[in-house]
Amino acid sequence: MKSHYLFCIILLGSFVSPLLAQGVPSQFSYPVKPPPAPEAASLAKCINFPVDYNTGVPRIEIPLFELKGRESSLPLVISYHAGGFKAKEESAYTGLGWSLSSDFQIVREIRGHDDFRQLSGYYYEQVPFGKLTNFDFANTYTPYNRLRMLNNEIDTQSDKYYYRLKGKSGCFYLRKSQNEGITLVPVPYTGIRFEVILPTGTSTLGFRVTDTDGPFIYLGGPLLL
Repeated sequence: MKSHYLFCIILLGSFVSPLLAQGVPSQFSYPVKPPPAPEAASLAKCINFPVDYNTGVPRIEIPLFELKGRESSLPLVISYHAGGFKAKEESAYTGLGWSLSSDFQIVREIRGHDDFRQLSGYYYEQVPFGKLTNFDFANTYTPYNRLRMLNNEIDTQSDKYYYRLKGKSGCFYLRKSQNEGITLVPVPYTGIRFEVILPTGTSTLGFRVTDTDGPFIYLGGPLLL
């Protein structure tokens, strides 16, 4: 009886094995695509995800809208910074790591006091030129003003201003000198000139920007990071 069962199993196997051996006909087989070379894959990655030459972070931008004028246009984009997040970093209204920006933008990072705060701001504070870096600082600066500096009542450094202008970006700061007074120094130097427009009763703080490619542009409004 067992021999009959064994014979039936062998007989069925003889019919099944040719069917399995047939496989997929050659005319229906899919070609095997070799993986791209590492150099080609790296080049494609750089094209699909452009990298900032200064930081090496991928430049991820999504265009949203473009305001067109007679002579120029203003694109609005939402960009993502893939450099990671700091502890307790707060999210903007566009999301953590995302920012809404345009080609004409200035923002400010306050260091110490607001530069344009009356009486104590760096723009108005009469800190003697050269005293902060003078080795004889203790003897040339009054004890009262030294105490004010220790109590953070005097703004001894400029705020840091970040700008974005028609594909150019960088930062600038206020510099005091005896001969020129207060000048705005861009970093890195790109030939762009910045001038302060002080706030009045009907206007806010602004900047007059003169680009190398065109006339001046007025940028004003909230500038606090």
